Amino acid sequence: MEILSEREKQVFFALHKIDTATAQNIAKETLINRTALYHTLGLLQKKGLVTPLKKDFTTIFQPIPLAEFEIWSKKRVASIQKELEEMTDAISKAKEQKSNLFSQIRYYEGVEPI
Repeated sequence: MEILSEREKQVFFALHKIDTATAQNIAKETLINRTALYHTLGLLQKKGLVTPLKKDFTTIFQPIPLAEFEIWSKKRVASIQKELEEMTDAISKAKEQKSNLFSQIRYYEGVEPI
């Protein structure tokens, strides 16, 4: 599992290169069409890595500082490691349990109801 997709990395790096920019400037820098770029910028916003700022009638995008990105990525890695440990524990516990759904099913024969 990647922390950032290749396109997200490309946009994030471009934003750091040009600092604060409009979608049009980012599109020129990354050679990504603006429709796809807005989707990627939305994903980066949800992750808290990019902030949209309204200036006059345009929206400009600003990346978080690299020091904050380092903290964010360390938290994300820790979260993934914790999830991995939880899943490993759950799988181990499931293997230890001898009963399963099929061992709890009982079949009855005959015409009369029980």
